[in-house]
Parts: sequence; C-alpha cells; structure tokens
Amino acid sequence: MSPPIPPVPVRDLPLGFDINQDNGDRTEGLTEFAALKQVGKIFGIAKLAQAGVDQAFDTRYPLIRDAGMIRGSYDFFAPVDVGDQIAFVVDHVKRLTPGDLAPAIDLEDGSRALDRKYNYSSSAAGCNSLFVDISTWLDAVEARLGRAPIIYTGVLWREQFNAANFPNLPDMSVYPLWTAHPIPVAEDDHASGEVLNGWSDYTFWQYAEDKRGDKKKGAPARLWGIDPYIEPGTERFDGIDYNAFNGSIYGLRGLADLGHTAPHVAGNRESIAYTAPDGNLHLLEWAAGAWSDQDLSSAAPVAAQGDPAAIATELEQVILYRTADGAVIALTRPLADVNAPWSVATIATDAIDDPFVLRIGNEFHAVYWDNLNEQIHMFRAADGTWQREQAGDPTALLPPPEASGSGVVYVYQSGIHVVSRAGPDGHLVDIFKGNGGRPFEDFTSTSADGDGQAPPAATYRPTTYTPSGAAPRVVFRGVRGSIWQVERDTLAAKNLTLAASAPAAAGSPSAVFTDRCYIIYRGTNGAINVIYDDAGTWRTGVVSPFAAADPTAYVDLNGNVAVSFFANDGVHVARLVNGTWV
Repeated sequence: MSPPIPPVPVRDLPLGFDINQDNGDRTEGLTEFAALKQVGKIFGIAKLAQAGVDQAFDTRYPLIRDAGMIRGSYDFFAPVDVGDQIAFVVDHVKRLTPGDLAPAIDLEDGSRALDRKYNYSSSAAGCNSLFVDISTWLDAVEARLGRAPIIYTGVLWREQFNAANFPNLPDMSVYPLWTAHPIPVAEDDHASGEVLNGWSDYTFWQYAEDKRGDKKKGAPARLWGIDPYIEPGTERFDGIDYNAFNGSIYGLRGLADLGHTAPHVAGNRESIAYTAPDGNLHLLEWAAGAWSDQDLSSAAPVAAQGDPAAIATELEQVILYRTADGAVIALTRPLADVNAPWSVATIATDAIDDPFVLRIGNEFHAVYWDNLNEQIHMFRAADGTWQREQAGDPTALLPPPEASGSGVVYVYQSGIHVVSRAGPDGHLVDIFKGNGGRPFEDFTSTSADGDGQAPPAATYRPTTYTPSGAAPRVVFRGVRGSIWQVERDTLAAKNLTLAASAPAAAGSPSAVFTDRCYIIYRGTNGAINVIYDDAGTWRTGVVSPFAAADPTAYVDLNGNVAVSFFANDGVHVARLVNGTWV
C-alpha cells in the first residue's frame, strides 16, 4: 500500500501552498487556481520579492482570492537595502483586508548571501546587525499594513538566534512562525513542524514540495515515502510547496482577520450573527435556555465574503454583511414576529472591508472602508432607506488622510465620529464634521502618555467605550501587540498592556463599559484576555484559555459583561457572573 497523500500528520489540518515565479509557466488563470481549491487547498501564499519583485506576483496574488482562498505573500529577505525591501511589500500588497494573511519575511540563507553582507556566522555584532534589520522590516511592514507579519525560517534561525548564540532574543510570539523543517524522507505518522527559539509553537508547516523537477535531474526526490512527491491536482505548478496550518479552519480564518462574531440583544433574546467558513450567514439565538442556530442563506441573496455586523432596537433587528463583489447587504426583520421573512436591501457597492454598526437612540449608523480608501458613514433615514456620506467633511481645507484600516463609529459632544488607521504610517485618526478647516484629529501625533511619548502606530480595528460622566476612550492595538487607550478630551494616552502587565494582543480588541471598563482581546498566548480598571488600578485576567479568532464584547440580557468568539469547535460565549468568567 502506498503512503497517504497528504501525509497523516497534516491531512486533517487546513492545507495550502506557496508558489513563486518559477512554479508553473505564468499563464495560469482563475481556472487553475480554482482547481487548487477544488483539491482541498484553503490558502495560498505567493512570493512577492527577492531583491526585486517576483514577476508573477501581481497576477497571482489577486487570483488566489478570486478563487475563494485565503491569500498571503512572502518577501525573501535579501542582502539589499532593507528600506527597498519594505517598499516592495507595501507597494505591491497595498492594503490588507479580511481574508488576507499578513506578509511573511522569508529568513533563509542557503546561498550565504546574507552572511557575506552581515558576517553573522562569525560575529556577534554581525548577528545583531542582521536582527536589527529584520526588526526594522517587521515593524515597518506592521505599521504600514496594520497586521503583525509572519516569519518563515528554519536553519538560519536555529543556528544564529538560538538561546546560546543570542541570549537576549525577545519574545517572538507576536509574529506567527512558519517553519520549514522537518520534511521527512520516509513515511512518518508522528512528524510535526519545528518550534524555534522565541516561540512556544509553530503556526504553519511547510511539510513537503513537488519533487518532479529533482527526479528529472536525477536528484533525490523521495518525501514521506513517495518518489517523487507530488499531490494530485497540483501538477500545473512544478516545484510548488505544500503547507499546513497548525490548527482549525477557524484559527486560520482568525489569522486572516476573519471570524468576528456579532452579538446583540434583540427584544428578549440574545443573538449572535456570524459567517461560517462556507460563506453562509448564521444567526444564533438564546431562547428557552438553549441556543438555536439558523442558517440565513435562504434570506441572504449572496454569500458573505467577511463577517457581519448586527444591532437591534426594541422593534427590529438588522444584520449587515459584505459580499465578494463589495456590496453591503442589509437584512431587517420586525421583532414582533421573528418568523417573518427578512427584508433585503443592497445599501452599498464599494466596500473592501466588513461594516461596523452602532445604535444611537433609535437610529442605526454604520461605517465601512471603501475602494477609494475613504471611510463611508451610513445612516438609516426616517423612511427606512440607508443614506451614505463620506465621513468627515470632504470640502474641508485640510482633508483627513486616506483610510488604511477598519473603522468604528462613536459619539462625542453630540457628533458622529469615525476612528480608524489612516495614512501611510498607520496613524490613529478620528474623523468628524466641523472644526473649520481641520475635521479630524490625528491621535498618533497629538496624544501622549505620562512621559510625553506618542503612542505607536495602530493596527487592526480600534474599539471605543465611554465611562459614566466622562469623554469616550479609544482603544487600539499598537505595533508589537500592546493595547493602548486615548482619552478623547484630554488626548492622554496610556499603554494598558504595560499598566496591567497583560499579555500581548494578537488582533483587534473589543471594549464595553458597565460599572467599569472591560477591554477583551485575543492574546499571542492563544487565550481570550481582559484588561479592566479596578478603582484606578489596571488589572488583567483570562476569560477563556483558547480562542481561534478575535472576541466581541457585549452586555447580555441580565446586565452581565459577556463575550462571543470562535474557538476550534465553533462559537463560544463567556460571561462575567459574580466576578467569575463562566
């Protein structure tokens, strides 16, 4: 009997591939990439650059998404100016939206080209210089694109950045590890990827490659007991690499900024809207002591590309979601008859990001990032139709910088505000109407902590909360995973991760205020963590030991702080009851 393909250790994991310009003949189109999905590939990572841009990247990168797969990119770190390498990534990836993995830095040196530049193998100073340039790349790409990059490595890291050679290595867990080793030659049902210094586990494992080319050259081509190794359905791409995500489909989606749930109270029911991996919209409802799960695909005319937003008044319930072609769909039903059909309306056609919705009184206000890099504010008029406007004042003498991330809506001094990442360097920018010729506030430039230091660039989607009798607070994840807060009136900034000695964050935080504020987020430790204000002292705790995607906080029917999130087996809910998370 022949060994199984894919091998036993990975066959139940989410599988994908990585390719470069030399894999295939560069004439492949959507049909060929859709064929990869049909044989079980869920994600694809395209080589972006190696001292110059990969000649197939600009064509293949969009095709991976168009074929319905999660997409990523990698930059093969080269002995050229690090600023040029950063520019390759930023100029060709352009922006990251839900369904995209952050770019990876490929750290390998089989040719010894990096060693000739840095002299890392025989000099501690050279090794440190290499690490400084790697850190420069990581910080710049994270600030410019708003996500923590991935690190692909193996021999180079094992030999140069081990505990003995590099004792001051910081915790690297904020950057998902893509490991290149081992790749067994013989069948091995117990093999697993390599965990390197700085990490407690790996995220991706490049477990095999197409070895047909080696076989033709007379070189060894056996992997996993198969000679030559090739997976069915990938024949068009000579030399393609095969990868596995070390977790569930929900964890892979969480890494690609998908899997956000939309909890809300609708009448006398708690509800959670979410998108399943197949794109079908679902609604969980708590009634009679149990959760029921409705598949809304019959009501939703088109499958969802991302995650929904949901809200309700005492009279009706609204779910907004984005489709693959950029439409924003609104589903609405009366709460007087929850069995009534949902009404459906297309309220926008130019979204590149998932919408956010907020109830203000009996009004619904939403925001989304559009294909012109503007934050679009939408509100539902008295006649039930949705109206749109560019957030802020487009006629202002000094317009706000272009949006570069997901936004949220909040109210301050009776006005509608939209806050998000904006500009090329990931500043946190608040947009509003009025204030003469400057209808925005650049928090990164104007706020400061107690030492007079500005906060770092913002990443992912921010969140807000408003303490009783005080101005709103804007909370965001900064570069390298710290959670920060900015007071809207005083512009006082605070590193809450430092203040609470809390774990670093892996994605977007979510905040809620009851008797105190609770900031809930997924940590690089894989847990759902909370930072809260205990009578002026910031503290931290664990809400749940494991989550696959970012949480969403809310207040449940009984007034408890609650949070919904995806774990490896689906949607979970945790509640703070009498001081304990249950």
